Amino acid sequence: MIQIEQGGGNVTYGEITVSGTGGWQSWQNITHTISLPDSGQQTVALLVKTGGWNLNWFEMKPVDGDVTPPTGFCDNVTTYPNWLHADYEGGPNTHLLEGEEMVYEGSKYRANWYTSSIPGSDASWSLIGSCQ
Repeated sequence: MIQIEQGGGNVTYGEITVSGTGGWQSWQNITHTISLPDSGQQTVALLVKTGGWNLNWFEMKPVDGDVTPPTGFCDNVTTYPNWLHADYEGGPNTHLLEGEEMVYEGSKYRANWYTSSIPGSDASWSLIGSCQ
């Protein structure tokens, strides 16, 4: 059984019973609908209450397939290629640091570490969501 909960475990959104398939590489897809109380970015966790199975992948998506970002979602976020930091004092701004955000082609990205690549072009970025 998997429990879907708010990060930290204070709120439970639902539970899913997972039955065995009879083999380690025999997979099944399981769908479960939950409702999150707030819009915007949230942390969701999976708690394995009973095991005996493998988890191959996990995906969350809106039921209606389209989400309007919260008001101001991309406001006051630097836009590519307006970097925030220079490699040396007095030099040109050339990069972002871990956790900083940048908008590129209508989407908001977060830097996973020091990066100077185009947002979304490699593993140094995480897609946060659409600005539209």
